[in-house]
Amino acid sequence: MDSLRSRMSFLFRQQAKDRMPDVNDRMQAEIARQNRIIREQKEFAEQMLEHAVAPIFVIDARHKVLIWNRACEELTGIASREVKGTDGHWRAFYDSPRYCLADFVVDGDMGKLSSCYPQHQHSPVAGAGVRAEGWRTLANGRRRYLTFSAAPIRNSRSEVIASIQTLDDLTDRKEAETWMKHLAYFDALTGLPNRLLFLDRLDQAVAAAARCGREMALLYVDLDGFKMVNDTGGHNAGDLVLLEVGRRLKECVRDCDTVARIGGDEFAAILSSVEGVEGARMASERMLGALTPAFHVEGRNFSVGASIGVSLYPAHGRTADLLLQNADTAMYRVKAKGKNHFGFYAETVEKILPAQSFPEERYFT
Repeated sequence: MDSLRSRMSFLFRQQAKDRMPDVNDRMQAEIARQNRIIREQKEFAEQMLEHAVAPIFVIDARHKVLIWNRACEELTGIASREVKGTDGHWRAFYDSPRYCLADFVVDGDMGKLSSCYPQHQHSPVAGAGVRAEGWRTLANGRRRYLTFSAAPIRNSRSEVIASIQTLDDLTDRKEAETWMKHLAYFDALTGLPNRLLFLDRLDQAVAAAARCGREMALLYVDLDGFKMVNDTGGHNAGDLVLLEVGRRLKECVRDCDTVARIGGDEFAAILSSVEGVEGARMASERMLGALTPAFHVEGRNFSVGASIGVSLYPAHGRTADLLLQNADTAMYRVKAKGKNHFGFYAETVEKILPAQSFPEERYFT
């Protein structure tokens, strides 16, 4: 019986020994298969990032660049070979070494983030990620408005082993928004503030004058003879004259004052502080003098005058609406007296000076 057991045990060990190479081979084959799958998945992920439309780069826990895709090369002007394996990714965005969003994320040190990115916020896509935006002058010299988003890459133990940062070039959109805002508040022809912005600045000027206890002036400028320019030279000539009128009027005031185009051939100036009537009078005379030289447009000379109505704060009104109404009234009374002069609201009826008008034929040559 013992002999039989020994024989069976021997046979069992022999069979197990014979099968061992097969088991080892299968284990090795499975390991090789799993490694191949992992390698293919890694290559696929790298290729996906490499050919992504969005500019993307990845850094490891030592801040070395692992991936710098083609879109990132095109945006920044820095080739992958120049930064891959280095910690020099900052060169794409800054003149001197400093952290990018990805660096803060990989370190997990968000306390210092505000010093470099005051406008940062948590990413709406990646819960642990951050987002920032702003104008940057890139290594290729182009100035672009970019959004930066960075998020951590973790291993199976939830340890941060890398960080991925994506870039989005919003320059065209930002410039379009800026242009739309410009159109909302500035005259498309002259580039001067339009009526909407003028009224806002008038409110601010009145409030500042009241707060500081000083005088300010509003000059309402209506061109004389401009219809003749349009009738004889055409609207293109009229536009060129208006453009030059705006330029000349702006040169008559200080940088802290405002000249606006508030209508077709109507302009207005806000003098934020003046020395009473005399200060407003001098500004009005400068404007009339600036408009005296002929306007040389499209090979022709055109002459344009102006009727200017003036109202002073607080003498002629303590609100923006009243100052504008009174300056407008003064301007129309100047026109009624002969045009091409100026007059103050309180003085308009009795003390307006003789108009320096000129015949219609002098409006163009």
